[in-house]
Amino acid sequence: MPAHLAGAVLRRLLGLAWVADHPRPRPLGSAFAGRLESRLLRAADVATSSNPVALRDLHERALANAVQIDEAGRGLEQVLNVASARLLPRDGPRVLVIGPTNSPHVEDFALALRGHGVEVFVGGLPWGGGLGPSRLAAEGIPVSSTTWPATLWVRRLLRELRPEVVHAHWLPNAVMARLGRARPLVATAWGSDVYLASRRRLATYRWLLRRADAVLADSSELLAELRRLGAPPARSWLFRWGVDPSVFSRSSRPREELRRALGIGPGPVVLGARGFKDIYNPRVVIAAFERLAERRPDVQLVLKHNSSEPPAMPAPRFPDRVHVVGPQPREALADWFRAASVCVSIASSDSSPRSVWEAMACGCPCVVSDLPWAHQELEPGRHALLTPIDADAVASALDRVLGDADLAASLAAAGHEHVEAHHDRDNETRRLIGIYSKLGGAA
Repeated sequence: MPAHLAGAVLRRLLGLAWVADHPRPRPLGSAFAGRLESRLLRAADVATSSNPVALRDLHERALANAVQIDEAGRGLEQVLNVASARLLPRDGPRVLVIGPTNSPHVEDFALALRGHGVEVFVGGLPWGGGLGPSRLAAEGIPVSSTTWPATLWVRRLLRELRPEVVHAHWLPNAVMARLGRARPLVATAWGSDVYLASRRRLATYRWLLRRADAVLADSSELLAELRRLGAPPARSWLFRWGVDPSVFSRSSRPREELRRALGIGPGPVVLGARGFKDIYNPRVVIAAFERLAERRPDVQLVLKHNSSEPPAMPAPRFPDRVHVVGPQPREALADWFRAASVCVSIASSDSSPRSVWEAMACGCPCVVSDLPWAHQELEPGRHALLTPIDADAVASALDRVLGDADLAASLAAAGHEHVEAHHDRDNETRRLIGIYSKLGGAA
């Protein structure tokens, strides 16, 4: 604790870069001491540890931006570079991204911006649900963990970084950024933040949307909803996350060969890639598979999730044909899409899910829930099959794809072409940087 206090004082008074090391797992102390140490660890430019258990403490208990280094100190030079990035001369336009720091969406978004010459800083807190620490600092992108009150934290970042643009992901983060006087402010809605919002939360969105300098949504249906809430049409645009074709693309390797490499047996594969949260209806997916498995003795189910802990799930009726897969590197995830006969995504609330576009880019036919975004973004029966969230209906749609090779090939080809034409990540990133340039010039 004294060392952390000294680090906080030196950073505040002299502006020094501060790396807070947490060498071993230990309790955070009493309620007050624990809150104080957690705040100090989050206030550091980077928190580090060579101990995996201590690293988990930093992530899960202190909510700090945590990076693992080995006991010999390898990785420390990268950490020091990240910690001191705010003190270095500018290298290109500077954007502050605020959002869930360990979300794959935010991580890939920040890395894509950097790939186009933008100097990126990321701020926010990690999301729970079993997601691991953010990989951004290890990739060389500085991350600041939120301290309370959050509006003062935003103002401190604005003073230190002086970004041309602040881009907030997930509308509650955009409200916080606007209260912290972030300008120019780009606010991006993700879907559930709007569709599942309470009346009180929607009232704060109406306040925000009239004051944000740009409002973005990843589907036409979500964009229309934001405009109904008050987003001015002249300042609101469709923005797609985009798919990286260098990772997610079709493969010439036969599916059976890919399945062997991934450790599963031959036979058709149904892939559920959305996880085990209730919003993704995993029990319906399992029930639909079991109906399908009764008449197709060779079909298999792969359920992929992003949690570091094994998910709770009901005992399957066909356990030898159900495979549960945890977090995967992007390249491995692409192979799962390529190995699958069909990908199923039946979320109860959604807006242009990235995993569906990635599956299509890999040539995997898709079955998706019959939601408004899907009718606006897809041509039913051509790009994908749409289904109600019902086990019998989902099983019937999956059976159609598995039983009709011509339909499966047609869906795969049309879906792939659709992603190439409308969801290229580089094109979307260039469009966004154009919006940044206009806003930064007007700031």
